[in-house]
Amino acid sequence: MTQRKLDIIINGRDQVSTKLGRIEKRLSGFTKAAGIALAAGATAATAAFAAQVRQQFEVVDSLAKVSDRLGIATERLAAYRHAARLAGMSTGTLDMALQRMTRRVAEASTGSGEALGALNTLGRNPSELASQSPDQMLKKIADGLAGVSNQAQRVALAQKLFDSEGVAMVNLLQSGSKALREAEREADRLGLAISRLDASRIEEMNDAA
Repeated sequence: MTQRKLDIIINGRDQVSTKLGRIEKRLSGFTKAAGIALAAGATAATAAFAAQVRQQFEVVDSLAKVSDRLGIATERLAAYRHAARLAGMSTGTLDMALQRMTRRVAEASTGSGEALGALNTLGRNPSELASQSPDQMLKKIADGLAGVSNQAQRVALAQKLFDSEGVAMVNLLQSGSKALREAEREADRLGLAISRLDASRIEEMNDAA
């Protein structure tokens, strides 16, 4: 073998070795990058899950506080919030509507207030309603509104009972108390009807965080 051929073989071997080294380096870099990406993905997934849990805890915390303020069971409020979301209504709008309904029924029971005429039109006794829980009030009012055939009159009555949230409540209550009871059953099936005791535990966790 001549020196020239020997040089060609050696040079070729060196070039192959160099290329293999570069490939190995690139693969090593890719593996490292993939590992970092997977780790970052896992961290992001964990953070997203934690954020979702915190968000759900905040929802339950709000549920407990609003139910106490309105005097309505957490299970019922959770069911009506679920129904409201399905009707395209925010939970804040529902909460405010229930608050205003409760206050206006109480005023009507004393013979005054915006809701007095509306309740009389619906054939509902203000004093009797005022002695009931908000969910019972809502069911009686829902059946009354469902019996009003004229849409414009129904909206006008709802505004007297729920103030500016009345229009949104008309859609929620259009099938009367039957739809509310179905919402209660569905919330129970879906595990949304959280008890006040369980809500209290979550409140404590939120306060401790």
